[in-house]
Amino acid sequence: MTPSIFRSLSLPCDRRALLTLGATLALAACGSSQKVAVDPFAMAEAERQKTDILDAPTNAPRRAVERPAAGPDELYMVPEAAAQPSRTIDAQPEGWDLSGLRTFDQRLNLVEGTTRWRGPYDASFRATIDADEGFVYLWIEVLDDQIVDSHPQDLLDGVVISLRDPELDTLLNSLPESMRRALDMRADAAIAINAFGQVANYRTSTPLAEGAAFASTRPSQGGYVIEAALALEALPYITTMPLNEIAFRIDLLDTDDATATRPDKQLSMLPQTRDDAPRFAIFETGGLLPRVAPEQGPPRFDALGAWHRGDQGWNFQPFEYIPQNWKVIEDLRQVAGQVVDKEPLPAICTGPAQEMWLVEVYEDRGRNNRVALVLCGSAPAPGGCADNAATQLVWATMRPEDAQMWRITQSFEVFEQALNQCPFEPSGDRPLYRDFSLLPLNVVDASLWAIGWQMRHDRPRERNHRSGIAFVDPRAPSPYIGDVQLRREEATASSRVAASSRVYLANLDQVEGYDICEIEEIDTQSCSGFLESCNTVSRGFERIPHVKNWAPQNHRFERYLLSNHPQCRASTGFDSIEGFKILQVGNRLGLIPTPKSP
Repeated sequence: MTPSIFRSLSLPCDRRALLTLGATLALAACGSSQKVAVDPFAMAEAERQKTDILDAPTNAPRRAVERPAAGPDELYMVPEAAAQPSRTIDAQPEGWDLSGLRTFDQRLNLVEGTTRWRGPYDASFRATIDADEGFVYLWIEVLDDQIVDSHPQDLLDGVVISLRDPELDTLLNSLPESMRRALDMRADAAIAINAFGQVANYRTSTPLAEGAAFASTRPSQGGYVIEAALALEALPYITTMPLNEIAFRIDLLDTDDATATRPDKQLSMLPQTRDDAPRFAIFETGGLLPRVAPEQGPPRFDALGAWHRGDQGWNFQPFEYIPQNWKVIEDLRQVAGQVVDKEPLPAICTGPAQEMWLVEVYEDRGRNNRVALVLCGSAPAPGGCADNAATQLVWATMRPEDAQMWRITQSFEVFEQALNQCPFEPSGDRPLYRDFSLLPLNVVDASLWAIGWQMRHDRPRERNHRSGIAFVDPRAPSPYIGDVQLRREEATASSRVAASSRVYLANLDQVEGYDICEIEEIDTQSCSGFLESCNTVSRGFERIPHVKNWAPQNHRFERYLLSNHPQCRASTGFDSIEGFKILQVGNRLGLIPTPKSP
């Protein structure tokens, strides 16, 4: 067997979060089960923008979770959590570090009942959170001078714990509105616990899954204590398994009237104002596992879709079109160790002061070809990334050398000009391009690929954020054959421009192969301050269609020169066009079939 010499693609522990794909494996190899002190409620007092839905993540405990790699043609394996909590749920403080309790007893925490609230002794609470592989644990100390008994389903006095998968929330918000309505997925769950330890789903007759929630209470001076353990099965839908992050919010409901039909006071750790969307804090669980593992996995390990907990257990529902002739490889360490020669790569990868990082790798079903996206660039110096740093995305095609090893047979630089940055660090006060991804577009042509990217450039009271797609075809004379911009936001102290594009692959002419129909929306706003009180200026909103036709003989997209195309208008939408919508969610590109797609 030929030894590998592609050693610089191995992943050190301090870069595992930067190399997005394969991060699960890196965590398994480099993670630690040692707990660290955190304050997951730190965002509860922070000022948030009105556009924010979820608060920023906390640096919470992370435990390594070993999960065997799985592919569509392999047995899917995920560990199972214990059916019972690892700690005794008895509302006793043993096993808890209560020094991190956060108190919510101010008028600013009130959502309802401002005039009826008589102070902290009337209604307030303190809370902390913890997790292991099987459960999220909450300790809540409530002050309530008059407790009214009520069923948790129609809670009058007690606590409501709202849970949400933040990745699912982001994914659902990125889908077309009609598709969201058709899916009818609830992104969150609300678990109600009364002062006597009864638990139920709040304001719904749907029962909690068996063993999804455990709770115990005991009286305390001036109120009561709740200890709760919530399993993954408390959520109806999730995006990934194990679930590494969970969004949560704690609300206290209170009434002093035993004849009341609804609570007259509500306090929240993250109060929702009139114009705000619901707000949550994010806790990193370290990998929350199901109590009963699914028998079949997703079509790819990071597929755009959701796990649904039904009567028969967990099942995955993909939202995207999955190419049948390519599969994505999760184990990037293994790929790096199987490459026998790096010389076919350009000099920006192989120089003495250069770094190389695998971004994403696909393999065809016959195991005859691999396509890799490699990030190559200047290694940062001890003082940071140099002013003359250069980085490139490199496309590499590999063929089998023997039963285990692979050889690079073709490579080229993706961008026409190198990026003035290090692979993961900006050069001085310059933009940083990141979150690269790869997607085969065999629906257009067998050799066409899409490469997603995002750019961030933030200065004091100035923002420039962009994301887009570069199209490449290794058979074309010039492999970089076109691009589209998906999002653009430019903001200063007095203005903001927000542009977004709905990009469809659709057959707009008589030539074989899908064309590009791009509907760009541009909103020009004036602001009273940086991202403050921004309003659209007169005639500041535009919706502009752009068309690029696929020319198979030239292996490229060519711009449609007329002002209007009958099949791609400003009014064209997801439900009216036949083809696929290109979706960018985080560091993933995907194709969503439209309702008219065959």
